[in-house]
Amino acid sequence: MSKKLLTAALAAFFFMGCSTQPPANPNNLCSVFQDKDSWYVAAHKVHAKYGIPIDTAIAILAQNSKLSNQDNGLFDSLTSAVGLGDEGFLVVSDEIWRQYKDEAGNFLSDRGSFADALDFMGWYMNKAKEKSGVALFDAYNQYLVYREGFDAFNTQAYAAKVWLLNEASEVRNRALEYRKQLLRCNLY
Repeated sequence: MSKKLLTAALAAFFFMGCSTQPPANPNNLCSVFQDKDSWYVAAHKVHAKYGIPIDTAIAILAQNSKLSNQDNGLFDSLTSAVGLGDEGFLVVSDEIWRQYKDEAGNFLSDRGSFADALDFMGWYMNKAKEKSGVALFDAYNQYLVYREGFDAFNTQAYAAKVWLLNEASEVRNRALEYRKQLLRCNLY
């Protein structure tokens, strides 16, 4: 196979992967995972690798997608990396992204990949546990660490940011709802 043909085939494959349809019922994580088998496989793989609760990681990604794309949230924006600009699924500094790629050995990771975004969340949540003492299941504080960074979280720089505390509450509530859903659908 010629180099040009191989490049064209890879480009076509990549763009096909970026043009998926949103799940039919984006508010129900069971339904989402039934629609998106690869998302469930990725979530289960990251859960097994890092020990993170799927509900917490995806609740943080859902809130993150509201920052990336001010539409209807996670599943409207996460299904199309093209619509999210340079950040892909994650709003995270280039410095932290490089550190993740170096430490996790995921040199080919792409912010536009749902699986890579979840893997990043697993890595980052474990860093938050290590550097800030935040339990993996603590969606509220995991989100604060994600948004503020380790140093700012550790000095409680977020305490006066009512809007951020409200976002963290949204994440906690979403994680609780996702957990209830996952337990009922026997996928988790």
